[in-house]
Amino acid sequence: DKQVVLAVQDQGEGIPPYILKKLGTPFLTTKDKGTGLGLSVCLHIVAKHRGSIDVQTGENGTAFFVKFPCEF
Repeated sequence: DKQVVLAVQDQGEGIPPYILKKLGTPFLTTKDKGTGLGLSVCLHIVAKHRGSIDVQTGENGTAFFVKFPCEF
């Protein structure tokens, strides 16, 4: 299957496992002024377009892969 992939990566400390398990949960935030809706909304929008978001994280950073099916 053909797909388009957008990768976004940082070089931070990674996402702790206890948070990784809950990623995408509405109102989950680790920020003082965050709403915790950003990733939840992104997951919903991407799913409506038959896509997916995958995450890889470790001590050298985190990468999100936004994948959409495509036809040529």
